[in-house]
Amino acid sequence: MSREEFRPTGPVPGQRPPAGALGLRVRRPNPGQAVLEVSGELDMATAPQLARALDELRSSPDRVLLVDLAGVGFLGSSGLAVLVNLHRELEPGRLLRIVAPSRDAYRAFAVTGLAGELPLYRSYEDALATL
Repeated sequence: MSREEFRPTGPVPGQRPPAGALGLRVRRPNPGQAVLEVSGELDMATAPQLARALDELRSSPDRVLLVDLAGVGFLGSSGLAVLVNLHRELEPGRLLRIVAPSRDAYRAFAVTGLAGELPLYRSYEDALATL
């Protein structure tokens, strides 16, 4: 069984998807942990794709769901809303970690006041260190 799953609409690893597209890649680096790597533009047009991918992860037995926004070039309010909904609806005993290493992505959370409400981390390592 592979530890990685690739979505057919996802980007080629290491490459950003075309403008207006969203790349999604799921990895399972450790048992009980699912990492959703998001790349491209997260806006009103692509937020439904993110919501569907996160719904699939929610149906998995993984206890830790980590959303890695390192490859996101634009993070709009629709994308933020999807992440807020996931955080609010996550079942007890499950953990969400959101990695927003870029200044622009982190700023989107900060200016909306979500940086204090969501489990937000500046690096993948920081997100996993708190487990």
